[in-house]
Amino acid sequence: MKLLLDTHILIWAAGDFQRLSTEGQDLLTNLENELIFSVASLR
Repeated sequence: MKLLLDTHILIWAAGDFQRLSTEGQDLLTNLENELIFSVASLR
């Protein structure tokens, strides 16, 4: 599944993973999923 991450999810995933729900953590760590985010989120 392709997952489009908004800026706050990207920040939480990188810096405060525990703030994400269990379901969110599972989606982000499932290697079958493709994580997509905007380059603008990195600025």
